[in-house]
Amino acid sequence: MGLTSISLKNHVILFVIIGFIILVFPGNFVIADNYQHEKAEEIDSPFIISTLPVIIDKPGNYMLNISDDAESVSIVITSSDVRLDGMGNTIGGNYSTGTTGINISGTTTDIHNISIKNITLQAFDIGIQYERVSDCVIEDIILSSNLRAGIQLNNCSSFFIFNSEIKNTNNDITGGYGLSITDSQDMKFQNVRVHGNGKSGKSNSGGIFVTKTHGFSIIDSDIQSNPGTGIRIMDSDNTTIKDNTISINSGSGVSISNSDNLVIYGCVLEKNKGTGLDISSSVHPSVINNQINYHTIGLSVSNSKDMFLSGNSLNNNRIGFDISASDIEYLIHSIDQTNLINSRKIIYLTNEKNRKIGLSDNPAMIIAVNSSNLTISDLIFSKNGAGIILAACDNTNVRDSYFMDNGIGIKVDFGSEKIQLSQLHAEGNLVCGYYLSETGKFSLKSLYGQESPIGVYIKNSHDGIIEKISMSQMTGAKSRLPSGMTICNSSDIHIEKSLFTGCTYAGLISDTKNLVLSNNSFLKNDYTGSVLINGPAEIRDNAFVQNADTGVIIQANESKIMSNSVKNNGKKGLVLINSQSNYFVNNFFQNVENVIFTSNNQGNTWNNSIIGSPDIKIGGNYWGDPRNQGYSDICSVDSTGFCDNAYIMNTHNIDYHPLSAEYSVLSVLQTSDLNQNGRLELQDVVVLMNIISSGKHDIVYDFSGDGRVNLNDVVALFQYISNQ
Repeated sequence: MGLTSISLKNHVILFVIIGFIILVFPGNFVIADNYQHEKAEEIDSPFIISTLPVIIDKPGNYMLNISDDAESVSIVITSSDVRLDGMGNTIGGNYSTGTTGINISGTTTDIHNISIKNITLQAFDIGIQYERVSDCVIEDIILSSNLRAGIQLNNCSSFFIFNSEIKNTNNDITGGYGLSITDSQDMKFQNVRVHGNGKSGKSNSGGIFVTKTHGFSIIDSDIQSNPGTGIRIMDSDNTTIKDNTISINSGSGVSISNSDNLVIYGCVLEKNKGTGLDISSSVHPSVINNQINYHTIGLSVSNSKDMFLSGNSLNNNRIGFDISASDIEYLIHSIDQTNLINSRKIIYLTNEKNRKIGLSDNPAMIIAVNSSNLTISDLIFSKNGAGIILAACDNTNVRDSYFMDNGIGIKVDFGSEKIQLSQLHAEGNLVCGYYLSETGKFSLKSLYGQESPIGVYIKNSHDGIIEKISMSQMTGAKSRLPSGMTICNSSDIHIEKSLFTGCTYAGLISDTKNLVLSNNSFLKNDYTGSVLINGPAEIRDNAFVQNADTGVIIQANESKIMSNSVKNNGKKGLVLINSQSNYFVNNFFQNVENVIFTSNNQGNTWNNSIIGSPDIKIGGNYWGDPRNQGYSDICSVDSTGFCDNAYIMNTHNIDYHPLSAEYSVLSVLQTSDLNQNGRLELQDVVVLMNIISSGKHDIVYDFSGDGRVNLNDVVALFQYISNQ
């Protein structure tokens, strides 16, 4: 057992251990008194150290005139008022766990007033270890290639370390930190170079680690090329990081958590692999006049209070500024317009009313808190955590704008109401284009989104009207359920006249109560058109067409599913999971398997009484298949034009009036979608013109309603589609 490990466990018996080591190794471990000059009793005449290891147990000046290697602890200091000059010499260890270059540990009485300078310590477990030591100066030292820490301080106070270098600390177990400080206060570092410390893949390693410390400051220093985080501060307060270069670290440049009264001023944070500056769960951080460039995220702030942000420039980051909050209090800050993201200002509003923001303002990002009657238009938002954040805002209109390559395009949260989003385009956002949480009485109209994991994400919201939106190419791992729209724990949402296509999992995923889904197209999604959980819901006049596996999956009760086209899906049309007391009428099924039942599905109704005109009848549903050999395709027809026998899916699910090929009942969407791509468009008008020109006059094409099929129906279809 080495001297260092014994002293760490029980400082009370340190002197006993030292005595034991002297008795056992009398030729190898010496007391510095044995090497003093004739006038050593004079404070100005230094003690000369020419043999290692050595114990310094008396005040005085000491000079090292030897470079040597040591197996355990090279120098032990047990006295206060010691000044050690290494005279440029190097002391090396043997890369063994538990070894220390210099150990200074107070026992029952703190050690104070220690000065160490002009020495290199390398290849130890810890280069210099301090515990319960105060009023110390370290100057012109090099800590190189140590395992656990270059310098480690615990329960220390009033340190000044300057003109020094800490480099290449690493080990395979913890990774290592160049400088580690715990439970200390009043630590000042200036003109220190910290580089090459830590180990890639070890999250708790890097340049500098400070925890539970009051009054840490680092000034005019370089923290670069550490295979870990540059500076990590935890559970500390009154921290100052000023005029430093913090760059090319494998983790974040600076990571601050659970810390108060932080100042980061005049620093250059550049090309760190993670986030440039990451602040979380902290109070009153001040971030002033910093350059934060070339990161995955430039500045990230989460769940922090009362931040002051001024004069910062964030350039060429994948995400410039990301701010997140679990409560609105974490969005109340002081952020002025001198903060720039790629040379464009951040606009931060709190308690604002009647404000218009447009092209002449040209902001990079807008954050509005507790504000109302805002109009935001004609802007482009790119490369931020969110282009626009609306928190507890009221009666706000956002229109005619683009959101590209953000984390989230626009985020609405914390009880916002009467929010209108219209004529917006969101593309390539990392999480979703449009995010609404705890939002009421909102309107989404004519929104476009593509190439994100989710197009629109809505949770804990109510009373929303969504119409004429188009969500396509929402991609990602299927396990993460990429979708055109996902709605969670919400109610009273109405979605109509919209398109959801090309999504890796589904066009729509919803557990909304009182959902109304009408006249929408769910087309060519990689798994299913829609997943609908919860009820009651009304699902009518929709097309679930050409989805790779399933048209629509329903797990809901007391819902109405009417006049939908569910056809040409890869495997299944409809999957019912534990769904009861639902009403299925006038739907057109044409799939390899039209209905699959899972779990208990009782009490569902698949038809009503026969009603209708001679040409269009309503009763049950049409049960076809892609080869025109389905039940409705080939059934015998009764005198009313329906199949003369019921279509029995199982004992609890029976369509007593299945439609026949003679009187196929189609909704307006089903008849109008003439090119069979799941949506209404002008190309359908061209198809109708060709049909009529070819001499076909099926009454199903009588869009004008005059009982005849001619060019008037082309005009009627054109007008109908134009008004959608």
